[in-house]
Amino acid sequence: MSVSKKIKKELLKLAKAQNKTQKAMIDLKQSMKKSNKKHDRDEQKSREKHDKDMEEYRKSREEADKRFDKANKKWESFMGNTSEMTEEYFYRSLEENKTLGTLKFNEIDRNVRQTANSVEFDIILINGDSIGIIEVKNKAHPKDIKPLIEKKIKHFKSYYPEYKDYKYYFGIATMITNKKMIQEAKDEGIFLLTQKKDHLEIVNVGFKTF
Repeated sequence: MSVSKKIKKELLKLAKAQNKTQKAMIDLKQSMKKSNKKHDRDEQKSREKHDKDMEEYRKSREEADKRFDKANKKWESFMGNTSEMTEEYFYRSLEENKTLGTLKFNEIDRNVRQTANSVEFDIILINGDSIGIIEVKNKAHPKDIKPLIEKKIKHFKSYYPEYKDYKYYFGIATMITNKKMIQEAKDEGIFLLTQKKDHLEIVNVGFKTF
């Protein structure tokens, strides 16, 4: 075989190999294109699912928030009504006899406050030389007694200087009490008023002036 024929034969083999390679490249490109399309579709589906899940979560949260707000308003209304009824009970009971232990009073007032401040006095009892300050609570806590006494007595003396020479007495009226509450009231020397069946009861009658 002549040299020219050998070269021609090698060139033919090379051309076939190039064609094969080109075909393989075309197939690879098509495969990658299909793969990319599938990936894009999967990614689009994933985004759509995520958006749908987020939208459902948002709606669920909105519904939950609405239910919570509705329940909270009912609770606030209930607690407000309960607080008003508790205050009404103790005020009417004290209004009837105006007495704290052995102390007799001739005046009583409720929800006393200065317009310039946010401190309110639930029930005030007054006689010629004494002031009785009664704080009404649905449920009082022993740890709150001392700070409450200091706050209310201090503010009353500050806002009503005309009573600066009066003797001050303090009491807490609550529907719910316990041994710790009773003991704390004794230690602080204040009146502890509560409801017993259908009448008012003063649990602690050992008191001091402030």
